[in-house]
Amino acid sequence: MKVTKPHFGRRIPVQRHLHCTQKPQSLQNQFLAILQVVQRELHAFSPFLQRKNRHLLHQSDAHIVSLHLLGKWLGFTSERAWHRLVQGNLGSIVERSRYNRRGRDLRYALKWLRKRLTSQHGSGAYSIIDSLPLSLCHPIRIRRVRCFRQQADVGYCASKQSHYYGFKLHMQVDSLGWIQSYVLSAASIHDVQVAEDVLRQAPFPLVLGDKGYLSEPLHVHLEQALGIVLCVPTRSNSKKQRWTPAFTRWMGRKRKQIETVFSLLIRRFALTSIRSRSLSGLEGHIDGILLAYTLWKIGVISD
Repeated sequence: MKVTKPHFGRRIPVQRHLHCTQKPQSLQNQFLAILQVVQRELHAFSPFLQRKNRHLLHQSDAHIVSLHLLGKWLGFTSERAWHRLVQGNLGSIVERSRYNRRGRDLRYALKWLRKRLTSQHGSGAYSIIDSLPLSLCHPIRIRRVRCFRQQADVGYCASKQSHYYGFKLHMQVDSLGWIQSYVLSAASIHDVQVAEDVLRQAPFPLVLGDKGYLSEPLHVHLEQALGIVLCVPTRSNSKKQRWTPAFTRWMGRKRKQIETVFSLLIRRFALTSIRSRSLSGLEGHIDGILLAYTLWKIGVISD
């Protein structure tokens, strides 16, 4: 009796069965739009990119940065899959490991580009501060996970009412939705401990926060040292109500801005699905996602 192997359908090229469904012409147009902005803005920062044998580079730093940003815009979480797609639709590219190393080395350029583009397009009247959990594994694997064992730890997510292993991303967003600053910390670090580091990067006179930032010493210190008024709704059982009910409701409505940004970064840019195994790689992916979000908000790239 002849045994036949199960048939799961016809074979298709690697570049066509990925989750990216855009046409090659659309990819090329988006890449050229990103490359034009990166080349213009990166020209002022290029003297600070010191490296050996720079004249032997086959592809410029702007080219590598633009490819990195396009991959983040399309939501790719696998560098291998993104490298294959680029080879099949955008022409030749450097070897994958070299591409990844250069992407990690250029993470400081990504920070500089984001700050420069954000400052050029202004900022809102106030800002909102909040934190987002970045889980690295399923909760059942917390006891045996080895990734980032010396940097990450176990924290508690109040919204999901569960513990997780990983990091916590503390972010400041202004009233217009521009990402002004962020700090990455271990999951167990409380929001109060990192608030000053986040706000020092881009001070706003008025900052809105949730009840996780309830700390009278922190509020007094920020107001005296930086001139920042951190507005946090008081607890219902508190004897001293600092804000009126109308102002508390206003804060609740305005704080939805940062929740919208978090939702967009998770669903559109796959912020919580990063697969890095080093701090430099994780930082490069986060900076790439935040810069891609900035380019989208400016209107350089679109669906």
